[in-house]
Amino acid sequence: MARNNVRIGIDVDGSRFHRCAAQHFGPWIIEAAWFAQAVDAVREGTFQPYARAIDVNVDAAANEPSDGPSFSVTSDGIALIEIVGQITKGDSSFGGASSVALRRSIRAAAADESVRGILLLVDSPGGTVAGTEELATEVLKARGSKPVWAVGEDLVASAAYWVASQSERISANPTAQIGSIGTIAVLTDSSGRATANGLVVHVISTGPLKGVGVPGAPVTDDHLAYLRARVEGMNEFFLAAVERGRRVPRATVESWADGSLVLAASAKALGMIDAVETLEETVAAFRAHLEAAAPRESTSRRSALARARMRT
Repeated sequence: MARNNVRIGIDVDGSRFHRCAAQHFGPWIIEAAWFAQAVDAVREGTFQPYARAIDVNVDAAANEPSDGPSFSVTSDGIALIEIVGQITKGDSSFGGASSVALRRSIRAAAADESVRGILLLVDSPGGTVAGTEELATEVLKARGSKPVWAVGEDLVASAAYWVASQSERISANPTAQIGSIGTIAVLTDSSGRATANGLVVHVISTGPLKGVGVPGAPVTDDHLAYLRARVEGMNEFFLAAVERGRRVPRATVESWADGSLVLAASAKALGMIDAVETLEETVAAFRAHLEAAAPRESTSRRSALARARMRT
């Protein structure tokens, strides 16, 4: 979601603003109401990063080297990877999840011999266009080496749904909101306000579209058409990914892509997710699935690898 003329972080500490501004400017694929509230909170200096919102009651040891991938592994070999908060390509002082860091974690879990399956724990309103396609592709690639499931708690929207849709199975708790499929950009025409203040903004550029979005400059029909083409182009990647990941016809994906959020039961009825269940129920179902599947290695070897990981 592109928020032209909104400087995220303008009312917060300057060093923090400069350090993470690049993670917030540009197009977003995010639930619009959440994003608007977040921008208002940042302006007011009251924005609080997502706290750790997902708690799964399983025996898991964290693998968190300071300079490497971060994930947890249960004693029976399930890698738990959290996608919590807004997704940006790099780390942000506003919290959230880094798509680059998540890609590293997924890749490492897929290559780890002690990992039998990967469970994505998702609670996210979406995030930036930058990095999302690559993260979704990483999830799809991981499916080639071991089972990958996703479970949503409370919110699986926009870019978060894009990523989750690449897993083999998606579940969500009953009150979770699912969807917000689509891409949005906002272009503010502040030329009237500029005129009222006695200002005339001249945009001197090398092309008619070079100055689109300059504060105080009029927004023309050509500007809107240009932005529409960009939005449609980005959205094509989103729709194609959902079609591929969920293995449904394009017409079905397009019927979901009206930008709305639906509760988990409705999402299941539509085919957007596969089950409505608690996180603990998903973990139990995933364990049963892994046990029923053809074993990749002996039980004793899996246990030895898991114990070795617990000790590191």
